[in-house]
Amino acid sequence: MGAAPAPEPEAGRLADQRGMLLTELGLLRQAESRKLPVVLAHFLSVPKRQSLVRDLLDGQLWSVVSGLGTSLGSGSLQIRDLGALRALTDLGALELVANLEALGLEGANGTDESGGLAQDLRWLAKVLPRGDRGLVAMAHAVLSWVMVLSFVPDSDGLVRVESMSSITQAWWLAEQAASANVRHICEVGFNAGHSAFAMLLSADARMTSFDLMSKSYTPACHRLLRMALPHRHIMVEGPSNVTIPRFVLGNLDHRCDLIFIDGGHLEEEALWDLAHVSLLATARSLVVMDDIGCSSAFCEGPTRAWRRFLGAGRVRQLGCQQETERSWCWGSFLF
Repeated sequence: MGAAPAPEPEAGRLADQRGMLLTELGLLRQAESRKLPVVLAHFLSVPKRQSLVRDLLDGQLWSVVSGLGTSLGSGSLQIRDLGALRALTDLGALELVANLEALGLEGANGTDESGGLAQDLRWLAKVLPRGDRGLVAMAHAVLSWVMVLSFVPDSDGLVRVESMSSITQAWWLAEQAASANVRHICEVGFNAGHSAFAMLLSADARMTSFDLMSKSYTPACHRLLRMALPHRHIMVEGPSNVTIPRFVLGNLDHRCDLIFIDGGHLEEEALWDLAHVSLLATARSLVVMDDIGCSSAFCEGPTRAWRRFLGAGRVRQLGCQQETERSWCWGSFLF
């Protein structure tokens, strides 16, 4: 994954545990709250729903959900009321996810040796629909907790962290993985497993990840994934320019329906990753390249590599998506 600027705490101090989780989920909460004006307009247009407006404006989501649910259970149903109930319930649940730090996360100890968090995630995968946005968001938050609680400073006292998939990118990847044709997923760059979890929670598929396993938190995050989703993930450790060709030679019949590349960010590294994963692709495989076209310096190498493949007629670009801090493109290999 892309290298973020190294934090600068005092020697031996860990990075701030608030940063990534609350910033990420705060942006998510802001995006989801855009539904509120639509729900408010509906309540204001229906006389018997106007009593809910004040509570909604005061942020009393669960009071509104309770009142709306009770009224729907005792009278005639309107399709917009059902939609409002679902939207507000989702927003309320995401509010709780965004406040995990204040509420506390039971069983979060950084290693989860007992498997409690993994059992919780496995339970969630049973009771929520495959690929459910709330399911992906909760897994994303749990992984972030395990990640920060597993930080270990390097010899100079600094904790070094690589960037991870945003929740919105995780949702996007989950949607791609949900395709009926996706049975095998390949990933270059596991890092903390946010993208891997999102895709596996959304597909009846197996995944192979190639990662250096060089970050202090990666083993704990990988262990959580293995326990939560047993027998569905293979980790191939080492530099991808060595491990992918070796994997190909040992698995000549292996093909990947969905490929996500977020490995080394030097141009040469990104070129090797594109060239090597093409040996695992078919003409129908979807290849997604992270950090393409964004303004950060670590996007320069992947962007140049992607454009060289486009110019050489090796990849057909199908689309790109831009976020505030990142962007990615996708397409298919041309053979």
